[in-house]
Amino acid sequence: MSGAGAVDSRITELEAELSTIRLGEQQPLGEAGAILHDLLRLSCWCTYSVVQHSARIAVDAWGDVGAPPDLSPEFSRFVASSQPRFGQYDALRPDAWQHNKALTFADLERRNGPMPKGMRQLFERVGVGHCDQLRALICDGDGLLAWVGGFRERPFTHADRRVLQRVVPLIHRRLLLARYTEAPGLREAALCAALEAIPAEAYLIDGRARVVDTNELGRQMAAREGKALLEELQRALRLSTRTTRGEAGAFCLTRLTRQGLPAHYLAVRRNTSRNSDPLLPLARQRWTLTPRQTEVLGLLARGLSNRAISIALGCAEGTIQLHVAALLTKIGAESRAEVVARFWTELG
Repeated sequence: MSGAGAVDSRITELEAELSTIRLGEQQPLGEAGAILHDLLRLSCWCTYSVVQHSARIAVDAWGDVGAPPDLSPEFSRFVASSQPRFGQYDALRPDAWQHNKALTFADLERRNGPMPKGMRQLFERVGVGHCDQLRALICDGDGLLAWVGGFRERPFTHADRRVLQRVVPLIHRRLLLARYTEAPGLREAALCAALEAIPAEAYLIDGRARVVDTNELGRQMAAREGKALLEELQRALRLSTRTTRGEAGAFCLTRLTRQGLPAHYLAVRRNTSRNSDPLLPLARQRWTLTPRQTEVLGLLARGLSNRAISIALGCAEGTIQLHVAALLTKIGAESRAEVVARFWTELG
């Protein structure tokens, strides 16, 4: 097999891996890190996310392949003692030009200047100070989902950057789904309840496209378009056997597996980028909303998380939680998904 053919084959393998979630696994991206480690000939591959504690941040989830044993604890201590803007980016609100882009040290230095001294010293202590870096900040809206990337002694090429960039959308989608399917407490029998947190039509289906469970948006669609919906799901399942990208017609499909059980699929209606703005004046009048509640509702209807809404509106995430609670009360809904469903079905 030619060099290009071998790369395409490994990327196909990578796409299949990122389109499968093994319930209960510990690595945030499954075996994708190991595949990228080999594909890009890395010394080590790492991925991490951060969480905010008061005015500080901390490493929340970590995964690696081939990393020096000191890297994770040393990096965690470094982040805990740093401001949100450390290294070459702001962990709470990354610069827009870095969102979902594969970048090398050279790319970052052209825009930001040399690496800060503290970060350079950290890399030297753990044994990667002589390496080049290729990484991407996987972002949802303005918020960071995860840092993913790797190190090696030989400088990265444009071809290497293209390889990582090619799979960034798949990593982004996988991390978004992981919020719902791999959150603590949602790995076992409560998995179906996680469907209600997904701000789009979402269906848990079996290998024959029969709906096992769905969320409020899905229930409303099923009530209106029962037979047509089943045909759409069947078509999506057929298409998914011809592609590893998870994009099957009107749906994105993710394979869910657990040892000893037949595979199921999470089918999520693809984002059609519907514009909520024209409906907001009617929503404000119908449900007697404040201006801020109306803004929050508009962003919620577009599928943004509380964190992404807080960044977009420049306020604390706790404040957004209060606004969402007020929306539930005023609209008479029991969940975020019901709010979104009623917004589009009653006003649209």
